Amino acid sequence: MKILEYSIETYDLTKKFALQKGFTDFLMHPFRKDEITAVEMVNIKIGKGELFGILGPNGAGKTTFIKILCTLILPTEGTAYVNGYNIAEDSGKVRESIGFITTDPEFLAL
Repeated sequence: MKILEYSIETYDLTKKFALQKGFTDFLMHPFRKDEITAVEMVNIKIGKGELFGILGPNGAGKTTFIKILCTLILPTEGTAYVNGYNIAEDSGKVRESIGFITTDPEFLAL
């Protein structure tokens, strides 16, 4: 556990997803990996008790960012700490330390 200075800290947090290739693309370029960047190099520090919001248009990466912080998906690069716990190394402790409720079917399917 890290010394708690902030409730949430992210360092160069990035998430990339592989794009599905069509059959023709696979035949023409079998080794090319096409990907889309959903979250790119996010660095934030949110203090204990501080309120914040995430704003952006559809497809900006807001849901992906929250999924990373809730340890539902891992980042491609970078790291984050939630309540002093590393999201990759201490995912169980992160989940124990947060409360997350949603009615979004995308989250409920996980």
